Amino acid sequence: IVTDTKDEEWFNKKEKRWANIMLTDGLVVEGISDVTNATIQEMKGKKVTSVGSMFVWIPRYAYQISSNYHNGGEGISGVINIEFMKGTTNESVTGRTTWNNSSGEGNWNIHPAFDYNGTVEGIWVAKFEASHTDCTTDVATGQTNTNDTNLTLQVKPGGTSWRNITIGNAFTVCQNYNQTLNSHMMKNSEWGAVAYLAQSSYGKNSEIWINPNSNYITGQAGTTVSATDTASTYSYEDTVNGVNASTTGNIYGIYDMSGGSREYVAAYTNNNNNSLKNYGSTLVNASIYMKDEYMIGSSDTEEDNYNSTINKYGDGIYETSLSPSTPYTNSWYGDYSISPCTDYPFFYRGGGYHHGNIAGIFCFDSNNGNVDARFGFRPILIVF
Repeated sequence: IVTDTKDEEWFNKKEKRWANIMLTDGLVVEGISDVTNATIQEMKGKKVTSVGSMFVWIPRYAYQISSNYHNGGEGISGVINIEFMKGTTNESVTGRTTWNNSSGEGNWNIHPAFDYNGTVEGIWVAKFEASHTDCTTDVATGQTNTNDTNLTLQVKPGGTSWRNITIGNAFTVCQNYNQTLNSHMMKNSEWGAVAYLAQSSYGKNSEIWINPNSNYITGQAGTTVSATDTASTYSYEDTVNGVNASTTGNIYGIYDMSGGSREYVAAYTNNNNNSLKNYGSTLVNASIYMKDEYMIGSSDTEEDNYNSTINKYGDGIYETSLSPSTPYTNSWYGDYSISPCTDYPFFYRGGGYHHGNIAGIFCFDSNNGNVDARFGFRPILIVF
């Protein structure tokens, strides 16, 4: 049902109802012949019969990790406390004005995801993994050519996600999606902003169920938290199983952040490996606010590069995991944790549909950025 910002039922942070919006691409509203030119007031109260691309609001906040900082493994998760900020000021709604802004248990940090070429009041995060307008439930339709950046991006449930695209081309697709709304590829810090809010009292605050759909269908859930590798799944609208794959545990959250496709993010370790140039040059050469760049450690190894992130906060890497070592299930909830290095300098997040209990919102791993039928991505929108 179409509503507007005056509707008090549109969102409620305490009740874990995160604000959702829908764009007009493919949108059909009962009784409206032209949704593109219709006003919200003309559409208000009318039923949506075909959805447009969907995004979810993450308001600017500060956080504190009060337990299990820099710890992880099977059965281990932490407590994250949240205070929302007053717009773009450095005062929270509780009146707090003093911040540590540094990694460490008990520290209060204004989350860095809301600094994007200037401070913003929040970010609009794709509710599902990206697909394109030619995607159907046929898994092959999401496997595009490496150089195909001219397809039309969309963010909708129930279709196979857009995969088989280099990280650089995915970055370009996201950047060109809606330049008026500063569209860009999701960064590590922005992934962390969703994960930390999901792990708080304002989110599901428990492990998010995996999307185990083997056809990479967006917005799906299995029958258990770690179900794996199945074509028989439940839609995000299913109030018993589907909502458990949401960051809120209800229909208002963000989906596909555990399982589905492995998601490339705009983040990399700058180790001068050829993969940076060969597969991600547009990302590497982009403005600093459009990406998260990490430096190599004392040597270009998984462990040294991981340890070099000790002063990074908000990205769900060092703060929510132990040093990577066999069996690499050292993030909260036992999610997989491998830092980029050598020939694999790019980050990906969330894990894949077949990863079972090692997939999850705190999962991070690495790849070379090349085309791969297992790897997708997600856009972000920002309004100044």
